[in-house]
Amino acid sequence: MCILLRGEGMKTPKVIPGTGGAFGGISPELNAFGIPVACCTDRPSGIRMDVGTFAFSIPIGTCLACSFNEPLQENLFEMVGIELRRNKIDSLLGPGMNLHRNPLNGRNFEYFSEDPFLTGKIASAQVKGMHKHQLTGTIKHFIANNQEHQIYFSNGVISERPIRELYLKGFEIACREAGAYCIMTTYGPVNGLWTASNYDLLTHILRKEWEYEGVVMTDWWARGNEEGEDSSKQEFAAMVRSQNDLYMVTKDAITNSNNDNLATSLHTDKLTLGELQRSAMNVLKVIMRMLVMDRYLDCEDQSYKELYEQTEVYEIKEAGVLIDVDCMGCIPTEYIGIRDKTRNIYKFVCHESGDYQLEFNVRASGVSEAAQMSMSVWKDNEFIYTISMNGSQTDFRTATVELGNLKSGSTKIELFFRKDGMEINSCKIIKK
Repeated sequence: MCILLRGEGMKTPKVIPGTGGAFGGISPELNAFGIPVACCTDRPSGIRMDVGTFAFSIPIGTCLACSFNEPLQENLFEMVGIELRRNKIDSLLGPGMNLHRNPLNGRNFEYFSEDPFLTGKIASAQVKGMHKHQLTGTIKHFIANNQEHQIYFSNGVISERPIRELYLKGFEIACREAGAYCIMTTYGPVNGLWTASNYDLLTHILRKEWEYEGVVMTDWWARGNEEGEDSSKQEFAAMVRSQNDLYMVTKDAITNSNNDNLATSLHTDKLTLGELQRSAMNVLKVIMRMLVMDRYLDCEDQSYKELYEQTEVYEIKEAGVLIDVDCMGCIPTEYIGIRDKTRNIYKFVCHESGDYQLEFNVRASGVSEAAQMSMSVWKDNEFIYTISMNGSQTDFRTATVELGNLKSGSTKIELFFRKDGMEINSCKIIKK
């Protein structure tokens, strides 16, 4: 259950590469219970991926709210829902619903308005549009994300009346009218208590007053605290006790790479087994509502499958060469096209069955430190892994991709480069 309540981040190979995160059956033991891995990804201007898939760019939230047009919002996000479905993404990390309380807030472009009623109505229309295709939005940031500077520590000192009449009102509308069932808390505190561990906010108001039946997740690498104590990214017990069900994100949920206090708190008075089970149930109930369950059970609506088959997902500017690669050999670097949106296709002739891996020597070259690049790898038309890096990684490093067990004969390997800027010094094919 502790693993179930930890999400994994952008580089996890368990979902579509370049998306925001994964949660659910992210360990072999959880998967053996029939729990699939759900995928979520960013907005506000269209879905974010990193495999070269083309998707529509849509206007920012502020611009959309200027339409005052709920049917138009719903129609637009029906289209977004189709794109999410096509790309095996289960939840869009939006809409953003915080109010324009300060014109210098660095997140204002994600949000709709200074008016809570307009915010709630526009967000409700967008969530309803995605729900038509069995997808959902994760409404955020719950609550009072009023500035980007010092976002982890900026304390919102707010009395109960404006909290209820302003900061909560839009979220309440989205929950009651659109049936939103995914919510993201903020990075920072309100009245000294970090929102991810605020029992009154997440249990008393959200679940008891509004009768919310869904999941609550943190923002990425968020903090929680015990009342009156300092905040920490490891204070997960206080979050679960308050019904912030998912911690997003960890590098490795199985090994507890974030070193959270969830398991250790079960042996003290900080957390009960029942509270842990309660959040586990919240996560599982939401996964059962999501499209990922239909995909896992192979019972997705046939009409959507036909849509996927008719749509070319990966549009390529330049195709790579088709070559034979001897096992225990290498792919010559002159046969690896690394330009923007280039797919390289190779035929790997395996003379001896066994477990194989690709070993790359890679670095960033000629790009800014903020640039993000990726190379995605497919085996026989099935995605298996993405190697991601940023522009600060200017020294060559070794990156491996497990190909799994290969039988004697021919296997197709594809490498796809999302953007320019990655340099490959060598690529070896190794039998383990």
